[in-house]
Amino acid sequence: MLKLLIDTCVWIDLAKDHHQHTFLRALDALMGEGKIAVMLPPLVLEEFERNKGTILNTNRQSLSSALKRAKDLLDQHGQGRGKTGALAQLNDIDQRLPRLGDLTGITAFVEQLLKKAETIPVTDATKLRALERGLKKQAPYGKKNSTADAILIEAFAEVVKGKGTTGHQFGFVTHNKDDFSQPKGDHRQHHPDFDGIFTKRKVRYFVTLKDAIMTVGSRVVDDLEYEEYAEQPRATDEIVDEIEVLIDKVWYNRHKVYEEKIEEGLVKLRPYPGKYDPDGCDPEVWKRAMLAAKKKEQEYGLENLGPWDDFEWGMLNGKLSSLRWVLGEEWDMLDT
Repeated sequence: MLKLLIDTCVWIDLAKDHHQHTFLRALDALMGEGKIAVMLPPLVLEEFERNKGTILNTNRQSLSSALKRAKDLLDQHGQGRGKTGALAQLNDIDQRLPRLGDLTGITAFVEQLLKKAETIPVTDATKLRALERGLKKQAPYGKKNSTADAILIEAFAEVVKGKGTTGHQFGFVTHNKDDFSQPKGDHRQHHPDFDGIFTKRKVRYFVTLKDAIMTVGSRVVDDLEYEEYAEQPRATDEIVDEIEVLIDKVWYNRHKVYEEKIEEGLVKLRPYPGKYDPDGCDPEVWKRAMLAAKKKEQEYGLENLGPWDDFEWGMLNGKLSSLRWVLGEEWDMLDT
């Protein structure tokens, strides 16, 4: 049996993205077959509960976008007597979305999976080892306070090094590549600070649930591979949403660079002179920029806004340029 500890960020991301719901269903089937068991520390369940509202809002917005596309298509190309009634039904559903709750049922489905999981304790010894990682500045301590992440990996380590592991394989699944993966290398490999936990075969590191599932021998996996070949492209509204996120992150980084120039005296705060002023910034404009930056910090969290190293900055801009190109803009279009 493959025993998986799945990081909270994975559960949240899978619940938000309807393209990933196939893997949740596959996980459920494999748990039913006794091929996979999910290990659940209490903090994973607690964090998922805290994020349920965000998941519901994201899924509701996705459904609203899908309804808008359906209404536009029906309005432009619909024919016959049923067109008016169909539009009225779609409008009615759209208006009731905020009151319909977990319309997709995916949040409840994840909760059912978590109820089937094997609860594992977070012992005092686990907490102590997590604290020691922080004192030694070892992963997952990096850009942010990662105490919860450290407790998670140490709880996993306590299980895989404990009794009753004979005949089982273990996997740690996370999307948090910044803190758990090899820095500036193959992100599918664990950080060297975890060498004492992971092995090549028995205890493995995964950055997607799909990768973990694909290691299991089952008809469920065979069917999943077939579905993968028939995967549908992402909808335009999903691409647009991602572009908006990337624009925000690129703009915020440029804002922080400009802020440094002001602090160092390279750019002066002075009234707009009526023409291009490369070394000056109007105080009112800067005030609005500071307020906008504060909103981005509240929306994304400081830990998700950099600072970026050269590789990360290149990836961020590359993604933005590529997605804009897909939607018809020119390459290298990085205006924010």
